[in-house]
Amino acid sequence: MFQRREAPRVGKEPTAIRTIGTLMRHTEPMGMCGRIRTAELELLAPSTRSNATRLRQLLHPEFLEIGRSGQRWTREDMIESFSARDRQPAPETDEWDFTALAAHLVLVTYRIRVRATPNSRYRHSRHTSVWDTSSGQPRLRFHQGTPVLPSSI
Repeated sequence: MFQRREAPRVGKEPTAIRTIGTLMRHTEPMGMCGRIRTAELELLAPSTRSNATRLRQLLHPEFLEIGRSGQRWTREDMIESFSARDRQPAPETDEWDFTALAAHLVLVTYRIRVRATPNSRYRHSRHTSVWDTSSGQPRLRFHQGTPVLPSSI
């Protein structure tokens, strides 16, 4: 059965952690959940997205993403796509949740808020990632983002 635990807060953001038995413990900010969150935020940063070497360290060799259009993206597809994109500021994130799926797999969900221009309305999306921690360093294995309709916020 899942247990829900309140994690140490980073800023004003609530973070919840679910555990299956004793597979995942989060007792300090930079435990495995903190390291995964840091890596996920790093992947949203323009400086990381333009660094193919760092992307290869963070993305699992068998990484797969399903984009908003339903298109499948591999690790190399994403690295190539990021290098071709204009640099955008990192989005705001909240509603982080971590769930241990197995001894070395963690499901992460969170919400992104971003504005196209400083005066435009926020666009929201929900994101799901699966992180592989078997090497000791978190590596993103799967990711999917889904736009949230304004009426659903």
